[in-house]
Amino acid sequence: MKNILKLILVLSAVFVLTGCTEKDKTEALLKKQGYTYITINGYSFFGCSKGDTFRTKFYAKSPSGETISGVACSGWLKGTTLRFD
Repeated sequence: MKNILKLILVLSAVFVLTGCTEKDKTEALLKKQGYTYITINGYSFFGCSKGDTFRTKFYAKSPSGETISGVACSGWLKGTTLRFD
């Protein structure tokens, strides 16, 4: 019984965290700034501040042709900040 409860808690956490990304908003912002070949990789545990609710990890090609990775950080009543690795 304890193992089933642990499994349910882990699966619940995974489902909740995957909901804390903004795929469409991140893609739109990156495209607006000239990035191409954008790949969204889900939730990022690191790279944003405590106040950021949404943390979307991404990979893309910069306007200069360099492959970059980073995280798009945003909250309920604020804009999105791109942070690069």
